[in-house]
Amino acid sequence: MIKQILIISVIGWTLLSGCTTSEPPIASSIEMSWSFDSLDTHSGLSVTTFTLTNHSAREISGTDWAIYFSQMTRPREITTEGSGLHIESITGDYRKIYPDSSFVPIAPGGQRSFQVTYGGFAGRISLAPVGAYYINSATGSSSDHVIAIKENNVFPGLKRPEIQELLLEDVQMRYQENARNVSHVANVASEKLLHLIPSPVSFEPNGRHMTVSGKIGISYSDGLASEVNMLRDQLKKVFTGKIEMGENLVGAQILISIDEDIEGDEAYHLNVANGVIEILGSDAAGVFYGIQSLARLYPVDNYREPKNYLTVTGCSITDIPRFAYRGLQLDVARNFHSLAQVKEVINQMSYYKLNKLHLSLTNDEGWRLEIPGLPELTEVGSRRGHTLDELDMLYPAYGSGPFADPDRGAGTGYYSRAEFIALLRYANAHHVEVITEIDVPGHARAAIKAMIARQNKFEKSGDPAQAIEYLLSDPDDASEYSSAQHYDDNVVCICQESTYHFIEKVVDEIVSIYREAGAPLTAIHSGGDEVPHGAWRKSPICVNMISQNAQLDSADDLTPYFFKRFMAILEKYDLTSAGWEEIVLKTSETGNNEKEINFDFAGKNVLPYVWNSVWGWGSEDMAYRLANGGYPIIMCNSGDLYFDLAYNRDPSEPGLTWSGYVDTRSAFEFEPMDMFSTATEKYNGELLEPEYIAGKVRLQPSARKNIRGIQGQLWSETVRNSDRLDYYLFPKLLGLAERAWSKAPGWTSPDSKSDRLNAIHADWAIFANTVGAVELPLLDYFDGGVAYRIPMPGAVYLSGQLEANVRYAGLEIRYTIDGTEPTVSSTLYDGSVRVSADEIRLRAFNALGRGGRSSVVRAD
Repeated sequence: MIKQILIISVIGWTLLSGCTTSEPPIASSIEMSWSFDSLDTHSGLSVTTFTLTNHSAREISGTDWAIYFSQMTRPREITTEGSGLHIESITGDYRKIYPDSSFVPIAPGGQRSFQVTYGGFAGRISLAPVGAYYINSATGSSSDHVIAIKENNVFPGLKRPEIQELLLEDVQMRYQENARNVSHVANVASEKLLHLIPSPVSFEPNGRHMTVSGKIGISYSDGLASEVNMLRDQLKKVFTGKIEMGENLVGAQILISIDEDIEGDEAYHLNVANGVIEILGSDAAGVFYGIQSLARLYPVDNYREPKNYLTVTGCSITDIPRFAYRGLQLDVARNFHSLAQVKEVINQMSYYKLNKLHLSLTNDEGWRLEIPGLPELTEVGSRRGHTLDELDMLYPAYGSGPFADPDRGAGTGYYSRAEFIALLRYANAHHVEVITEIDVPGHARAAIKAMIARQNKFEKSGDPAQAIEYLLSDPDDASEYSSAQHYDDNVVCICQESTYHFIEKVVDEIVSIYREAGAPLTAIHSGGDEVPHGAWRKSPICVNMISQNAQLDSADDLTPYFFKRFMAILEKYDLTSAGWEEIVLKTSETGNNEKEINFDFAGKNVLPYVWNSVWGWGSEDMAYRLANGGYPIIMCNSGDLYFDLAYNRDPSEPGLTWSGYVDTRSAFEFEPMDMFSTATEKYNGELLEPEYIAGKVRLQPSARKNIRGIQGQLWSETVRNSDRLDYYLFPKLLGLAERAWSKAPGWTSPDSKSDRLNAIHADWAIFANTVGAVELPLLDYFDGGVAYRIPMPGAVYLSGQLEANVRYAGLEIRYTIDGTEPTVSSTLYDGSVRVSADEIRLRAFNALGRGGRSSVVRAD
């Protein structure tokens, strides 16, 4: 049995309305704590304890109250007899604790504890209850009568034998992992660091520097005003002197033009010599990326404090991207990210030469784009808060809490049509194409509930035709299913015409938005993933359609039927039908995890995004099977490129773990043309056997052209603020940028595994040292500063001797021995040192004095 304590303390705030002396006794405060107690590794069951503490002056009694919360792991049952309490999973991650008639009142200052079991290991910090609130139905059930509950997470951690049994990570194991990396990194001389990330095709320093002071002149050719304006804006952040711009400006120090003799899209040449900076691009995008590379040559001191002079390293750069598609997916549906936050992401993407922003605008938990004519999509589908029927808003999810207020949580929010047009124009100016994802037929609960609310509104107003015009559900559907996120009502009815009216309406409005923005629209992403097995099978509408359509034999034929119709809608606008890999896979009675490819759509303007490559699940070679079969694909491998996965195996590290763990090195080591050459572990930390890898399909040389690019993913279940957004993106995004833009690494060439690993270690040493010494200091000031993840130190403490390390160069470690959290003023660790203490806390800090999370090492 594995035991530990994970405490989630939640304190009630003052009742927001109707607070009088006759109110229930919870008018002042209530506390709920949750502790992870043990894991039975044989049964796979986790045991946890919930404790309710009454901090009010009156007892908690009766049966007309409940505590609601979100929790991503699904509870099985309350196992404490006589507690008088029950736990109910309402839908998705939304839970409720409520009393029955046997509930014994909790006196003022009293407590009530009860145990709840879960399947699997429930002891990760991201699996704790969040967004809890209390409501008493005696005073009203609307959101005006709730008490939101504050969170205080404390995670002391597991003991070493227990961590090793679960293949997790602690401070000592982190030290060993860092040592394997640092031993290589420490041997990298400064002159061997990369000059840019992503690294260019060639960088030739000329041994000189160019300094301009007082005034900078920029001369550019026709058609490049937008790119030059971007250069001017960048210069203003590092240079306080005068900036002059003009076509064919005489005496300019910076010359910018297009050179049609440069081969390849988005290519550029940058030359700094003889007092002139010249940027030549094969096209406007190439010029833009040359400007981005120039910005990387400015000294960090100028970013820290702009000066009247600017010194640039003399050099000659020749560059062209490896892949035309260099993408980042951002989920704004499960938790919303504001227009300003998305613009910051676009700035970061373009800085590192990524050019496709895949924006997941809809999902079960939210619809985030205004669609004229369908106001319910945002009036209902973009709002989450306490509701009994979801006719006014959706249930809370992922810790969004009871209030449908964008200033109080990430559950509520959307982009107006005007805002989205502005976003598209902003992205276009940064040479980033926005790819819109409207998720159907699964992951569509927000849209389904919004259209039910629309139906209800028009039925009440006596307009039955309008009520069902865009209806997405069959009210008599008795199908039984459970989606990956535990919804049983998140799949649209694809057997009724109103569903296609809805899709046509939404697509038409999206096309209109892009046209007005003047932004490129080449594809719409349909989602299409994770349609749960069992959907439509007991829908009278679908049963009838199957019986009347000779081309349909069973419900297994409905997904390709739907996708053909979706494609036909997009074909009217000459758009590519993009979607997750499931859009080209077959389903059957055995479930929706079949591996058989449907080649009916090959060669028909379809673009699968291949994600389900969990190491150890069996589908790792799906990308190559699709490419070999003629499908162009985007590689989105979950085990390497899902940035919302935890950085490491430490249970206190935020992030999900269903597909393993993803850090900067995961993306850096991912080689799209031969991903098996660097694969070493399964998702759970077990080693990948050579025999397992040997049985996988490899990419055929003739199919290499079908690998159109790669994309990192950031799903937002655990992203509830901008700092967490930065935390997950950086520095992981640097590894993605390197692999998407730069030339192929030489790792796949050596036949010997040891030679291959040595080559990887050598390249990683240079890259990691560049990240720590160059990129992180730049990010401290870029765009107002990026809250990148500062890694936790590793340490060992034996016989009074402390050894510590951290993953990246350029960070310092400070420690305390009195149990307090280390600050920038605490003792600096500068090498092996003797310490006398039972417990040592260590923390890494950057040059600005911002610290990461601390590590604790205890005397053995």
